[in-house]
Amino acid sequence: MPWRDRAGRFSALKAGTLVAVTLPALVLALRWGLVGLGARPLNAAIHELGLWGLRLLLLSLAISPARAVFGWARGLMIRRMLGLAAASYIAAHFTLYALDQRFQPLHIAHEIVHRVYLAIGFAALAGLAALAATSTDAMIRRLRRRWKPLHRLVYPIAVLGLLHGLMQAKSDITQPAILVGVFAWEMLFRSLPARRQAAPLVLFLLAFVAAVATAGLEAGWYAVATHLPWRRVLDANLMPGLYGPRPSAWVGMAALAVALLATARAIISRRGRAGPSGPEPAPLRG
Repeated sequence: MPWRDRAGRFSALKAGTLVAVTLPALVLALRWGLVGLGARPLNAAIHELGLWGLRLLLLSLAISPARAVFGWARGLMIRRMLGLAAASYIAAHFTLYALDQRFQPLHIAHEIVHRVYLAIGFAALAGLAALAATSTDAMIRRLRRRWKPLHRLVYPIAVLGLLHGLMQAKSDITQPAILVGVFAWEMLFRSLPARRQAAPLVLFLLAFVAAVATAGLEAGWYAVATHLPWRRVLDANLMPGLYGPRPSAWVGMAALAVALLATARAIISRRGRAGPSGPEPAPLRG
């Protein structure tokens, strides 16, 4: 059962995670049934499910940084569930797309072949399906050493999924750009030496780099995809009061929160080692 740990005991963490990953789909269904999803409800649902799939995928990739920075080893208990939830949302995203195309296999195949963003999205879906199918304990034992190299494909799969999200968003890439910025932070974090990953100063620097990278990506994307002047997009990042917080601001604030929490944890840890009366005196030598 998904709410039990490996010893068969009830796990509040796993049960809470199961509820949390199910909630977005339930809320979407309620909104659709009670108040509607706009003029094109099916299209809105397709986009929402795709975004949630990407969010959960990036959340699963955040478990390792959470363990390195905060020592949260229990997060490993829910990483598989988050990954499977991401695959489920992406599968639902594609299923509703097929429904929108009236489940015509030849037409859907034609669209995937001739539309680049659909081909990219389908490749990401196929990759996630392969990872989901090989995520069981039995498959881990069967694949042995081949399992880890196979599941490292999650990184290029995430790139494909994010690219699909950007291309699908077209005129407003705010949500996909935030996710790309978060992914950039995660990849930059993984590139750091293990002994530096929890260093507060490094995390503050990483927050700045991730925010700048997100602003640059947003400006570059608009310049290429919509031919907007890239300088205007960059200027919007410097004037949040006029244009509202841009994706770079959201990514920067999230990364800054991680750095601040890591700093607080380091201070508390040092005080705990020092004890209530300060550091222990050095032993006398005679």
